[in-house]
Amino acid sequence: MNYLLFIGIIGIYAGLHFVLYLMTIYLFSIQSIKIKIFLLVLYGLLALSFFANLALARLADNIFTNFLYLLSALWIGILIYLLIGLAVACLTVLIFKNVYPPIKIIMALVSLVCSLGLVGYAYWNARHPIIKNLDITIQNLPASWKNKNIVQISDLHLGRLNGPGFFENIVKQVNQQNPEIIVITGDLFDVLGNHITSFISLLNQLKATNGVYFVNGNHESYLDVNNIDKIIQETQIRVLNNELVEIEGLQLVGINFAGFLEEQSPDILQTIKGFDGDKSNILLYHEPVGLGRTGNTNGNGHSNLYFGPKLDFTVQKENNIDLQLSGHTHAGQFWPFTFIAKMIYQGKHYGLFQDENFQLYVSGGTGTWGPPIRLGAPAEIVNITLK
Repeated sequence: MNYLLFIGIIGIYAGLHFVLYLMTIYLFSIQSIKIKIFLLVLYGLLALSFFANLALARLADNIFTNFLYLLSALWIGILIYLLIGLAVACLTVLIFKNVYPPIKIIMALVSLVCSLGLVGYAYWNARHPIIKNLDITIQNLPASWKNKNIVQISDLHLGRLNGPGFFENIVKQVNQQNPEIIVITGDLFDVLGNHITSFISLLNQLKATNGVYFVNGNHESYLDVNNIDKIIQETQIRVLNNELVEIEGLQLVGINFAGFLEEQSPDILQTIKGFDGDKSNILLYHEPVGLGRTGNTNGNGHSNLYFGPKLDFTVQKENNIDLQLSGHTHAGQFWPFTFIAKMIYQGKHYGLFQDENFQLYVSGGTGTWGPPIRLGAPAEIVNITLK
C-alpha cells in the first residue's frame, strides 16, 4: 500500500508539471516543436528532481547533495505559485485577449516574476523567526512563578534544510529571552537527519534557569524514537516520556506522541506518577488534539494524524489541565495550505484558545517541513509570561 501511495504521489506531481507545461505553451504562444520538446523534457526532469535528490541525499551527505536537495525543495514552492499565477494569467487572457492582445505575454511575465518573488520572500521569512510574546493566566499559579516566562519552540525539523547555521540563530534568540524553562514540543529533527549528532553541541547551548524539556512528535517515529532519545541523552535536555517534573509547585507534564498509531487510554494522565490535577500544570503534547485517542489496526491512524484530528479535549478538561502547549500544524506553513490547516483543525491550527479553565496554545512552528518557505504563517519562538 505504501508503494502504491508513493507511485500515486509521483503521478500527481508529474501531472502538475504537465499542466504547467500546457499553460507555458499557451501563454507564451510557443509554436516551435523543438522548444516544446525542450520544455517537456525540462519539466519532466523537474518533476523527478525532488525524488532523485531525496534518494541522492540519503546516499551522500555533503555540500553538493544538500544544495541540490535545497533547490528541489524550493522548486516545490515555485511550482505551486507558478501554477496559481499562470492559472490567473490564463483566466485573465481568456477574458481580455480581444480587448488587448499583448496581454498574453504580459500576464505570463508578471506571473513568473511574482511567483519567484513570493518564494524568495517566503524563504527569507522562514529563516527569520519572530518572537511571539504572550501573557497567559493560570489559576492558582504558585507565587514563585508569577511573571516568569517559558519559551516554546516546536517543529524545528533540524536536518538537511534547517542546518546548524539556522539552529544557531534560534538558540541565540531563545537565550535572549532569559527563560525560566524551555520546552520543545516535538519534531525536533527531520526525516533526513542522519547527521543529527552535529546538533548536540548547539542543543547544549540552550540556557534556562530550570531546564530544557522535550516531548516526541510524529517525525521522531519516522527516524526511530529510541535513537533520538539516545542522542538527546547526550545533551542537557530532559525527555518527558509520559511523565512529569514539578518545578516550584508547577507540574510540567509530557505525553509521548511517538506511538500515535497506537490506542491511548483516556486515563493516561492518571497513570503518570505524581500527577495532581489540583496543582497548577502545563501539558506538553505534540499535536493540538484531545488525549485518549482510539488506535486503528487498519492503518488509518496515520491518515487521522493529518485529516481527522481528535478535537475533543474532554480528557484534558476532566483532569484539570490548565495549559496545553502543542505544535505540529505549522499553521499551514504557506498559503494556500494555511486555509487547509484551518479547515482540518476547525480553527485550532494556530493561536491561543480557551475552553472554561482549559487553555491551548498551538505554535505555528519554528522550522519548516518540505519546501523551506513560509507565507502567511511566520516561524515563531513563543515567549510565554505566566500570570
